[in-house]
Amino acid sequence: MDTHVHESSTACAGSGAEATAISASGSLARATAPRPLDLPPRHFHDAAELDDRPTNLMRSRLLFLSATLSLPLLAADDYALGPDSQVQPGVPHGTLTKASWTSKIFPGTVRDYWVYVPAQYAAAKPACVMVFQDGAGYASTNGSWRVPVVFDNLIHRKEMPVTIGVFINPGVVPAPSTNALARYNRSFEYDGLGDQYARFLLEEILPEVAKDYNLSTNGNDRAIGGASSGASAFQTFSRMTGCACALGCRLSSRNNSRLPATPSSRNGASAHLNSRASAM
Repeated sequence: MDTHVHESSTACAGSGAEATAISASGSLARATAPRPLDLPPRHFHDAAELDDRPTNLMRSRLLFLSATLSLPLLAADDYALGPDSQVQPGVPHGTLTKASWTSKIFPGTVRDYWVYVPAQYAAAKPACVMVFQDGAGYASTNGSWRVPVVFDNLIHRKEMPVTIGVFINPGVVPAPSTNALARYNRSFEYDGLGDQYARFLLEEILPEVAKDYNLSTNGNDRAIGGASSGASAFQTFSRMTGCACALGCRLSSRNNSRLPATPSSRNGASAHLNSRASAM
């Protein structure tokens, strides 16, 4: 099962707020709106430059004003959800079930996950499966991604096979007392280069889902997707052929310097789009 990804803009350090959506034919798209320009302090090194301080200050103010006034115009170009991301009449709706999981591979962590089952699912035939990191955002039917709505529409039109969606949140280590804070395990799980997250999916989550649904074990029937660190997680997982990733700059990512160099990662950014992992 192939999932194609189109990225209309890349979210790098200092870029604007992101809006993401699944567009026609089930592809993923992102639009970015700018933030007000952050003007660094100016340093003057000689007397001649000191004389230009009023001019430099005026230029900075005009530049800031220009960037601020352009925001409403650029916001008008934000990505608009297409018909595939909207509930359509006559299209049957799948079910979305929420559950909780306590992991042994990531000891002490608990997490929520959701399972989407299309209306066309029949237990007699193994279904394709797609896993999403940061699952809550993708499982929502009124957010930016709206994956259940898109799956409903595309499966109904037979533009994608019957696919069960598994939307998994990163783990959280609960606070040991009222005087402590919970510890969020997202970076450790998604950015690490070991096999723990792959094992977590293969040995814990997918077998648990398979207790209730007939999931295909063929790598060509499996896919994985996510954004930012949630997209990095696919690099440890080779039993899913399809991969939908939305990555921006990875400068601060755990183990980023150990990632293989590609034309888009040599400068610290990784953009693995339309990727295909080898099936095992």
